[in-house]
Amino acid sequence: MMKFNNDNIEKAVLGSLISFNNLYYKHSDAIHRDLFLDEFNKWIFDMIITTASSSKLDILTVTQQAMDNAGTMPRNYKDVSIAYELSEMINISSSDLNFDEHLDILKDLSSRRKLYSSCKTVTDMFSKDSFNMDKAISYITTELLEIGNGKQDKEKTAKDCIELFNAEQKKELSDVVLQTDFKEIDEIIGGFEYSDLVIIAGAASMGKTSLAIIMLKNMILKSDKVGVISLEMNDIQLMYRLLSVMTDVPFKRIKWKTFDNVEKVKVRGAISRLEKCEFYLDNSTTELKSVVNRIKKWKIRYGVEIVIIDYLQLIQCSGKGNREQEVATIARTLKNVARELDIVIVALSQLSRAVSSRDDKRPTLSDLRESGEIEQAADTVMFCFRQSYYDDIGNTDVQDAEIIIAKGRNVGTGVALAKFNPPLTKWISASDVKKEQASENALTSEEGLPF
Repeated sequence: MMKFNNDNIEKAVLGSLISFNNLYYKHSDAIHRDLFLDEFNKWIFDMIITTASSSKLDILTVTQQAMDNAGTMPRNYKDVSIAYELSEMINISSSDLNFDEHLDILKDLSSRRKLYSSCKTVTDMFSKDSFNMDKAISYITTELLEIGNGKQDKEKTAKDCIELFNAEQKKELSDVVLQTDFKEIDEIIGGFEYSDLVIIAGAASMGKTSLAIIMLKNMILKSDKVGVISLEMNDIQLMYRLLSVMTDVPFKRIKWKTFDNVEKVKVRGAISRLEKCEFYLDNSTTELKSVVNRIKKWKIRYGVEIVIIDYLQLIQCSGKGNREQEVATIARTLKNVARELDIVIVALSQLSRAVSSRDDKRPTLSDLRESGEIEQAADTVMFCFRQSYYDDIGNTDVQDAEIIIAKGRNVGTGVALAKFNPPLTKWISASDVKKEQASENALTSEEGLPF
């Protein structure tokens, strides 16, 4: 293995920890033995940790601890003088002014060693007859994320929490949440918080995918980076739906190329706007492991902030147990991935058939199909509901509709009143309808003027 190390820097950091004992307690969460490559330096660091747990750190206490445990020294260093080596470390670290810089150098070198080792491991995988692509991709993405994050667990004091709170208060809302730009939804939940698992559920043909596409459109047009894993529609079908939402040209007219010249101009304009957006589509991934790998790849390569999955029950899980247990595993995994990558995952979900047999069709959390674990894992659960769908399925007029926020772990619950346009399969913010009506009224009034 290539030696990505600097022995003098390692000794300087160790000497500083011994000479300036406050440094160890200040940086104990960020310093670990993997930062050191030299086996003797690792051993001295172990002695520092042991000493710090029972007495004050200084050259005398660490030397005594090392002498008492001389039998545990690495074999290649049995003839080394412990006292001499420790005094050399102290001499190198005559000041703590450069400690932070030295520590950053060790972190960088450690990351390089880990990356090199990971690459070698993958190379070894290729040489085996039992090579498994999914396992290799999973290993690579996990290793890259760990190396990139470089985070150590750190307990928080009350002061730390207050500092975090004050820092959050200085941020704009758009810095801490991803807003849907669907006014009525954002008024209730503020937006999607990073690390959240959001479930959008509804009965068949209730408009789950349509609502997700509206959110997709709103987000990419304001430069959010979005990934879409569509297990129900292929990429071109999804593009047809997205263009329809952006232009108000019916989906079928775009698909069948029956739009008029005015609509053609609208579609071309929408395509020009989409070319400047950052979103990524995948309809080839169905296995849970592959879904996770795809999300990690998008996060690492493109910095994706939110991933939309259509829909949860179509993900395949090879674990043992019945389908309800598999869906529970899928829900928990998606939540863990959202938290690990600090992104938002929006997963669409079906409802059980019990809804259709009730007089009151309004969905509740208990209607989530196949698993109560979905409710448990999700941070936010919202239902698409249109009473007019049950009253008159053939009605093509713009309908009153509801987006029911049935669970909001950090934001509460509520009902967002909206509109739904069946021919366009499009959700419309009630506030947008009012703006359009006001614009039309103003235009009508101006047409009646004599000038």
